Amino acid sequence: MNLRTPIICLTLLTVFNLANAQDDNLNYGHRYQRPQRNAPQQEAPNESPKGFVAVNTGFATVTGNWGFSLSPQYDGTYALSGSLQSISAGIPINGSNFGIALMIGLYDNPFDLNSFVQNVADADPNLNRGYGTLQGGDYATINFMAGLFYTYPVKRFSFDLRVMGGYINCGLPEIAYGAEQDAIPFNIQDTWDIASSSAGGFAYDVGVGARYSFRRSMCLMLNFDWLGASLPFKTLETHQNVDNNGNVTYDYPNLSGTVPVSLFNISLGLGFQFGR
Repeated sequence: MNLRTPIICLTLLTVFNLANAQDDNLNYGHRYQRPQRNAPQQEAPNESPKGFVAVNTGFATVTGNWGFSLSPQYDGTYALSGSLQSISAGIPINGSNFGIALMIGLYDNPFDLNSFVQNVADADPNLNRGYGTLQGGDYATINFMAGLFYTYPVKRFSFDLRVMGGYINCGLPEIAYGAEQDAIPFNIQDTWDIASSSAGGFAYDVGVGARYSFRRSMCLMLNFDWLGASLPFKTLETHQNVDNNGNVTYDYPNLSGTVPVSLFNISLGLGFQFGR
């Protein structure tokens, strides 16, 4: 048998097998491709700026000289430290660290009637007269503020800075006090009643705070704010006098001055966060 024939047959068989294998790869190769691993999904950055709306409560601590300025001898700090409630918001612009700050605040600070009356007594030339307090109240203050907001996120925390200005209105309490002096035959008496009024004007607020995200859209807040204003006011005083003869007279002087509001506020809050 000639060897050429088996060699030719083997060659043709080899070529046929190679061609068939190549055809299989072209037509059915997708069935045997090794499955590729899914590319890892990139997690959303946890340090992206977020806005917030929060309800806060805390302490309104008086600093500086906050009180009635009725006349030089009556000057004094007559507002005592009290409480505050507020609604605040920080709204980033276009997902940046900068944005708009908003706040509505309510403050309640008791009036120090005892110190006020003591200052009046010290200014009275009749040092043997006795003074007493009759009625006092609280400074009730509300403000509406807007300004600039900056936030710096670090993992679950966000550190905020805000500078705001706006309108503030301070409700001044009614104040009543009296004085008496024993004399013969009558007891000389004086009473004063300063009517309640209100003072409004421009106020500023500079604040810093920290937020802690404990859920995707919830946060706890700690805020420190400095609030200041100088507000003009006018009110009416009713003065009653009983002289040695028992005659009663009245006069109604107008009072005016300024209320220098100065508060350092510390508050805690619960807020809703939004953004990326």
